[in-house]
Amino acid sequence: MTHAGYPVVDYNSSTGSDTNPSDCVSSSTNTSVTAAGTGAGTTITFEFGESELESLDLSACADDGSDYIYCDTLSGDRHLFQITAFSPSKGACTSVTISTDLDDTFTGKAWHINGTRASFFHDGTHGDARDFLRGWTIRLNGTFSASNVFEPAYDDEASRAVDDPELTIMAHPDATSKPIIRTTASWAYMYRTRQRIQVKNIGLRYESTGNGANNYMFCQHGAHTFVDCDIVNNQSTQPTYLLDVAAGLSVRFFNCYISGGGTRVFRGDSVQHTIFDNCWIDCKGTYGTGGAVFLGGENNVVTNTLISESAERGIVFDVGGNEGRKGFWFCKNVTIADCASHGIQLTGTPSATDDPEHTFAIVNCLVVGNGGYGIDMPQADIHVESGDIDFNCLFNNTSGGYNHIPAGSNDVTITTTPFTDAANDDYSLNATATGGALLIAAARMTLPTGT
Repeated sequence: MTHAGYPVVDYNSSTGSDTNPSDCVSSSTNTSVTAAGTGAGTTITFEFGESELESLDLSACADDGSDYIYCDTLSGDRHLFQITAFSPSKGACTSVTISTDLDDTFTGKAWHINGTRASFFHDGTHGDARDFLRGWTIRLNGTFSASNVFEPAYDDEASRAVDDPELTIMAHPDATSKPIIRTTASWAYMYRTRQRIQVKNIGLRYESTGNGANNYMFCQHGAHTFVDCDIVNNQSTQPTYLLDVAAGLSVRFFNCYISGGGTRVFRGDSVQHTIFDNCWIDCKGTYGTGGAVFLGGENNVVTNTLISESAERGIVFDVGGNEGRKGFWFCKNVTIADCASHGIQLTGTPSATDDPEHTFAIVNCLVVGNGGYGIDMPQADIHVESGDIDFNCLFNNTSGGYNHIPAGSNDVTITTTPFTDAANDDYSLNATATGGALLIAAARMTLPTGT
C-alpha cells in the first residue's frame, strides 16, 4: 500500500543506479545537471553552467507531493527530499521547494528527480533511511547490504497527527522473491526513531563475521509492525539478542519467521504493547540462558504461534517486575515444544501482580517435550484468577506439567506425541488417536506447523 501525496522510492539492486538512475521523469536530470542549496533554505535551484538548458521539463511530476529529489554523492546527512512545489512551472522548472531544510551545502552536486536506486548506502556516510519519513513508501527488489545503522529519520511525536500514515518498507510488486536487507558490520535497525514503521514481505539477515555484540535489531520509541517478514541470524557467532526492543510504544509481528539469537531471540522490555500472531520462532542452533522470548513490558499478546527448540525457556512473562508492571499478558493457541528448560515461565514481584489492573491468561496452548515444567511459576504467591490458565495440553515435559499452578479443569490429556514429524520441524498435528487426533477432536484451533 502506498500513501497518496507522499513519495514512493524504488530500489532494485540489479537494475537500479545511484549515479545514473533509470526511469527518471526527465532525461535531462542526469549527472550533467547540478543544483545548489544552503543549510538555511528549503529551495533547490538548478544551475546549468555552460549547458544550453535554461530549465527542466518536469511536467511528468505530480503536484501532490509524491515526487522526490536526491543527490548521487553527498558530504552531509540528508539527501532525499520530498518536492512540494516547482518554480516557475513544472514544464520549465528552474527550482523546486522541498519539505525539509537542507542541513549542508550542496553546491555542484548531481541531482535526480525520482528514478530507481541501487542501494541504501552509496554515499559512504549515511544511508537513505535517514531521510525516510512518515507517509513515504520504500519498495525493494533484490538484496541490499547495510554497513551501518539502518536508522529512519527521527520523527517527533509532538508534530505527528494521529491519522498520519506510517513509513512503509515493502517488497516491490515486481519482486519475484522476498527482498533481503543484510548486515555487513555491527548493525542496529530502526534505532532511536519515533516513527510508526510498517515492514512488509522483507527478509532481514544478520551476517556479520564480527563478534556480533551489537548485531541485533533494536527498535526504540516508535510503533513498529512486521508483516510476512523473515528475520534470521546467519552468523557463526550469534548476537546477544536477535530482536531487542526497549522504550517503544509497540512492536507487532504478523506471519513472520524468526530464527537465531544468543541469550534471547526476542527481548521486549519497557514496551507498551508487544504482539506475535501466526509466527514461527525457530530457535534451533541458538545458545545462551535467557530463553526464546522475554516479555517484560505491558500488554503482551502471543497467539497462533510456534516456539521451538529454545536453548533455555520458551516464553518468559515478567508479570510483575521491579516497577510494578500493569496491563495484560495473553497467550492463546500457542505451541511451545522441545525447549531445553520450561515451556512457559511466569515471573515477577507478587505485590505487583495483585494489582487489579493486572490480567493474564494462558489458554488453548500445547506445551510439549520441554526440559523443565510445561508452565512454571517459581513464586507460589503470584496471584492467579480461576480460569486464567485452562484448556491447555501439557505433555512429556521433564519436570512435569505445572509448578505452583493448578491444572486447568478443561485441559486435554494425551499419551503420545501429537506432532507429525517434530525432528524435521513439522509440528502439525498427527492422526494418532491418543496424540494429535485427540487434540483435533477436542476442537483445538489449528496450530502453526513450522513447515
